[in-house]
Amino acid sequence: MSSSNVDDLAPLAKVDTIVHNDENSFELSRVVLVCLDPESSDITFKWALDNFIIPSKDLVSLSITSRDKKKSK
Repeated sequence: MSSSNVDDLAPLAKVDTIVHNDENSFELSRVVLVCLDPESSDITFKWALDNFIIPSKDLVSLSITSRDKKKSK
């Protein structure tokens, strides 16, 4: 059985991008958070759009987290 050591992990990279559309803001009825990772982000986002996101009524927040390739020292 292997054990993980948090100190061995590369730091998380955080980037925020805000996109706002005033055109539909009065109709928003819920906030949807979709968490994505680089390996499956395209499939996951497409699934969310096809299955439960309603663009005219949902404020969608995407959380995309990945590990930096370089480890900080």
